[in-house]
Amino acid sequence: MRRFAVLLVLVTACTAGGSDPTQPDTSAVSDPTSSTTTTTFQPPPPHVEVVVEASPDGFLTDAEGFSLYAFTLDVDRTSSCEGPCADRWPPFLGEPIAGEGVDQSLLGNAERSNGAIQVTYNGMPLYRFVEDTSPGDRNGHGFNDVWFLVSPDGELVP
Repeated sequence: MRRFAVLLVLVTACTAGGSDPTQPDTSAVSDPTSSTTTTTFQPPPPHVEVVVEASPDGFLTDAEGFSLYAFTLDVDRTSSCEGPCADRWPPFLGEPIAGEGVDQSLLGNAERSNGAIQVTYNGMPLYRFVEDTSPGDRNGHGFNDVWFLVSPDGELVP
């Protein structure tokens, strides 16, 4: 069940077009047998639990092994990555649970400007990177000297 919840969070956080994961999906659906287009309503996903783990290489990952990053321009548990930034660096959303090698006391969450709940570690909001396409990828580490992996002790990885 937890892996499904993590997948749900990741799919929601990585949707194209900058859609807001806290807002209902009112995307158009075409009926191939009709010339009309209908709009469907899907409520936002429930508040889900997500697992944060420590990789064997000494940085935080989600339960699927995808790297988690901190943005050095965030201050006081407040994300400053919005809009196009959040499209490229999707916030890691949900209720955090400590996996293997992770200190539960360092896990927390913070509310984003759109009302979504973002996971924090040692007060730092956590993000994924869209160019990490496989578990273990760390393509965002050191990006523009402001994006860094986070160690299980709650520090930025040098």
